[in-house]
Amino acid sequence: MLKKGLIFAVLIFSVMFVYSQGADSSNIANDSVEFAKSAQNKKNPKTASWLSVALPGAGQVYNEKYWKVPIVYGVLGGSIYQMSYNNKQYKRFLNSYIAETDTVKATINEFAGIRATDNVVYYKDQFRRSRDLWALAIIGGYLLNIVDASVDAHFSDFDISDDLTLYYKPDVFRYENRNFYGATVGFYIK
Repeated sequence: MLKKGLIFAVLIFSVMFVYSQGADSSNIANDSVEFAKSAQNKKNPKTASWLSVALPGAGQVYNEKYWKVPIVYGVLGGSIYQMSYNNKQYKRFLNSYIAETDTVKATINEFAGIRATDNVVYYKDQFRRSRDLWALAIIGGYLLNIVDASVDAHFSDFDISDDLTLYYKPDVFRYENRNFYGATVGFYIK
């Protein structure tokens, strides 16, 4: 009796094992195709970051967001231009201040008779401050370029489908016999 029960159990489990292998092998084939498709779309955030460190905008090209490259170069180029312009003006007013306070009569003051010394000092300080702020803008734009490339690579395989819908509507809330007006925000999952 024990032998018959053991043989019966082995036959049942072997049939289950064969059946489960057949189901898994077909799912593995489908899953491997889907994994290959998602692996094609998935970008490596480290690669995108290092490309943007080496050459600003290269991470955006790697992520296939070509429209962001002119924005990156516009921000960096505009900031560099503004920094160099303010630096040039700062040097003009610095040289004028040095000539104004210098005891040597041979030095030429560009603003002699046009601007007072207080005015020259004010503009010198303003252009130096602006130059330093534009230098910070260059650093910020460069770092923002790297962060953008990394975040964009992280979300490269993010599913954007019509299954989620965000809605909001005005609403009236009643609390202790008083009306409160506000908005309701929610999600519809289709």
